[in-house]
Formats: sequence, C-alpha cells, structure tokens
Amino acid sequence: FILSSKSSCWQILLPIFQATLTVLLLPIMYFTVASTLRILLLANIGGCSILATANSIYDLASVTPSLSLLKGAIDGAGLADTLSGNGTFTVFAPTNDAIAKVDNATLARLTNADWSHHLEDFLLYHVLPSVVLSTDLVDGPVATLNGESIVVNVADLTINNSSSIVVDGIDITATNGVVHLIDTVLLPTSVTSNIVEIASTTADLSTLVDLVVKADLAEALSGTGPFTVFAPTNSAFAALPAAEVEELTKPENKGKLADLLQYHVVSGVYYLEDFMGKSHDHLETLNGEEIHIDVGSHDHRKLADDGHDHEDEVTVNGAHIVGTVYANNGVVHVLDKVLEDDHSHTSGSSMKMYFMGATVALVSASILL
Repeated sequence: FILSSKSSCWQILLPIFQATLTVLLLPIMYFTVASTLRILLLANIGGCSILATANSIYDLASVTPSLSLLKGAIDGAGLADTLSGNGTFTVFAPTNDAIAKVDNATLARLTNADWSHHLEDFLLYHVLPSVVLSTDLVDGPVATLNGESIVVNVADLTINNSSSIVVDGIDITATNGVVHLIDTVLLPTSVTSNIVEIASTTADLSTLVDLVVKADLAEALSGTGPFTVFAPTNSAFAALPAAEVEELTKPENKGKLADLLQYHVVSGVYYLEDFMGKSHDHLETLNGEEIHIDVGSHDHRKLADDGHDHEDEVTVNGAHIVGTVYANNGVVHVLDKVLEDDHSHTSGSSMKMYFMGATVALVSASILL
C-alpha cells in the first residue's frame, strides 16, 4: 500500500514503517515460498510439471509421480479411505525407485488380489499412529500400525539400518499427518519369514513346531506354498491325553503324525473375511479329508456365556480361531483346540490335528485396519 503526506513527520516515519513491515513479513514469505517449492519439487519428480494441491496423505501420493506405485498399492490394499480420512499418521513412503528394488517374486505376491491382507500388512509397517516430524525422531524401536516395530537411527537418518530417508523428502505435511520419503522399502515379518520360521519364534506354538519337525514336515511347510495352517496352541495340545501324544511321537508312528498335522493344513490363502457371510464352509486339507468352517453361533440373538456377541466368530470343527499371522508363504490361524475327525482313530480315540498359516493379529504381528 502507499502512504502519501506532505507532512515532514510522515516522510520521516514512512521508511521506518516500511522497513519494520518488511522484517515482520519476511519469515511468512519464506515459509510460504519454501512450502510451495517443496510441493513443486515433488510434482516435478519424474518430469511432470504441475502444481500439487495435496490435502491428505493419499492426495499427496496421488499427485506425486514418484509415488505412483505406492498410490497403486494403497488402492490395492483398500487403505485409500484410511489415508484420506482423519488421523495423525506418519508415513515412511517408498518412492517408485525404492519399490523397484523389491524382488519380482515378492512383488508378484503382494500385488496378487488373493494376497490383499499381506499387502495391507506390508504398507502398515510403513505407518506410525502419530505425527512424528524429523525433529521428533529418536533412536530405537518405534511401533507401527501392523504391530511390529521399525528401528530408527537419527544420525544416519535410516530405518532398520537399510532404508534412508530422502533428504529432500522430509517433513512433507498433509492434513492428516506427515510423510517422509525413503529410498528402500521396509520389510515386515509377513514378507521376510515363512510359516515354520514364524511358528518357531512364537512361544505358544512350540509344541506344534516340535511335532512338525518330528514328522519331517518342516521343509514342506517352509516351501512356496501357499498354505493356510490352523495351528493349535501349546495349551491345546496339553489338553490331550498324554498317552495319545506320546504314542504319536514314536518313530514308528511318524506317518500317522504327519497325516494328523496335514489335516491342519489347506492349500491356498484363506483370510478370516473369506469365511464371512457364509453359515458354513468345507475345505479339503492336505491329507484329503475335509474340515468344517462355521461363522457365529447358531442363534445370533443370544449372547455367549462370556456376555459377548460372537456373530462373526469363526470356528473350525468347533475350535476357535484366537489369532492370525501372515507369512510369506501363507496364513496361520491359531486355534484353542486340536482338531478332531471322526474318521481317524489313534490310541482308541478320534483325533485330527490342525495346523495354521499366517495373518494380522497375534500379539507380535498384526493390526488391521
């Protein structure tokens, strides 16, 4: 604006006023220009010259050419609404070049529609539940939305000692959080470990692992698969008569033990949602016999003894699924009972054991959105 006056007083005060106003406005002008340049820089990565007007984290991924593969993955995992809505997220966003480093077999698996929850688990391993700016980062483990932790090294600006935060991609703010670009993807357990490896590091599945080794099935269940394993816990096995377990573990009964364990394994990937909307279902196991899947109680109007409505509860031959873990060769559903089959008899009683694949909510692994 212009001030005009014949007064000598105004002639003296005007330069002082203009200088003061300039000093006050400089910081605001700086941050405005810096933010605009940051968005323009992102928009120009990949040779596309546009002015990005991103709002949410998902919007940012949608208008940034170097994040096009990430945007496609978000769509495939069904996380677009989550990352568009209200929230306080921090996303360590792998660029297209970062995703291109992933081996072809892993990429093919994660982009297969039948493995959508594995993709979701992979993406949530890149997301923190609160806003963490670069100045707030501290050394050590940080819990992610998939239930596992990443390890931050502030001095090197690295994650898990393998992925570096891109210097020009730090603290990109959105209405629902902040984004830090990274040059290498972060790999959760669902990508790095197979069913046997995950079971071996889960204390409550140690009995199952011992039996799998005794039956010489560890190598098979570590293979490509994919498998869905229904895995009884240690307490489930402890509930069996000790004499039956002892008989099964004798060297001469290794074939019977293998047959029982294979009754707990189904070929293919089956998530809990695959059973929803069905009153019952049958799946053929690796030993050729079927297991029975049921969803909810027979009368959904009644509450269970614990006072909770179990309308969406999934049971297998009457055993309850108490947790799910994802592995790179399938899914593990943890059971509270060893499965029985009326057509199989060992030591005078009917018994068939379930084994389980890998999905999203054991204590150490997975949180679904």
